[in-house]
Amino acid sequence: MKRFFVFISVLAVAAGCCSKPEDGYVFTWRKHVIDGHMTGVTAANADNVAEAFGTVEDGVYTAPNGRVFKCGSTPAAVYDMLAVQPQMADLKRVIGFCEEPMGSHRPESNLSDWAADMLLEAMEEATGRKADFSVLNFGGIRTSLGVGEVLKDDLVSMFPFKNYVSYVRLSGKDVKVIFERFASGRVEAFGGARLVVKDGGIQSLEIGGKPFDERKEYALATIDFLLDGGDGHNLAKNARELVITDVKVGDVMLAKAKAFAPAPIAYETDGRYQVIKEDAE
Repeated sequence: MKRFFVFISVLAVAAGCCSKPEDGYVFTWRKHVIDGHMTGVTAANADNVAEAFGTVEDGVYTAPNGRVFKCGSTPAAVYDMLAVQPQMADLKRVIGFCEEPMGSHRPESNLSDWAADMLLEAMEEATGRKADFSVLNFGGIRTSLGVGEVLKDDLVSMFPFKNYVSYVRLSGKDVKVIFERFASGRVEAFGGARLVVKDGGIQSLEIGGKPFDERKEYALATIDFLLDGGDGHNLAKNARELVITDVKVGDVMLAKAKAFAPAPIAYETDGRYQVIKEDAE
């Protein structure tokens, strides 16, 4: 995964300079792409700190590309950064890798589909109850995964909040309200269902591979944040049964990501959210 420490590149480059002619100071500036090219610095994992960040000895910073910095703020900044790396070692452990990017965006993406489907699995593992569908807010998925190594830090940063896996049993009428909102444009990540939208309304809806039946009850796997107002959702409204577990969604996703090993972390979208265009008729 190609990540760079911006501040080292900033500190290592002369962003501007000034001179003092007879009539006062004159400032000139140069622009540089912040990509690590001045130092060769890349993001470190728990085992390659010196190779990724470089070293500081006797107040002199030697960058990964061999450049030496003896003065200015760069050696001090790098020294402080290196000093905290042992405390960050657990977060910097490599847990897997990606061969293709995984991103999260509306209305559907590989990362959000994966997270919603893993939430369904987690519900059964945590409670022994099988949920029919899941809902997870896009706002709760805070980062994406790029190509390359995946660190524990990537998953912790992706799901940084203390949101707990929750079970909600709802009437078909209340489930319909959820998907009507999704159809109107305020869609969130969901699993276990397929929704076809036309003219801002539900054209068709399947849950668990079967046509939606408003007369039935359905079990929802979600997070406690969405139960009573989070991101404008009230998924526990009129709940016929509610169970909030002590399982954090971030812990679930970390374990599910690690389970891909030794294969790459990967997932495909399946068209669970589709919009019928008027001209398609």
